Amino acid sequence: MFCSKCGAQNAEGSLFCNKCGAELTDPLSNDALKVQIEEARHLEVQGGTGYKLSLVALVLAIVLAVFIPDYRALFIILAVIAIIVGIWSVTLMSKYARKRADLIKKLK
Repeated sequence: MFCSKCGAQNAEGSLFCNKCGAELTDPLSNDALKVQIEEARHLEVQGGTGYKLSLVALVLAIVLAVFIPDYRALFIILAVIAIIVGIWSVTLMSKYARKRADLIKKLK
């Protein structure tokens, strides 16, 4: 049984965490941890896909801005949006990678 507050492993049936003293009301089984690990991995992959798509959009916006000068302002706006989406996607990937690593530590 793992503490939901600090992640420390405790004996089955414990009411309080041996490390931080928090009440153990919602124990996570190994099966539940494995499901959470898989969900975090899936979300991490989605973040990577968003990052790749934002890079494609950025390159496309730059190419179009160079070759179609009449709509340059529109393509620059598209490039800025692509950069923002790319940063957001990398943030999501990092967040879910850390979450998955923490869950794997709890599983061991």
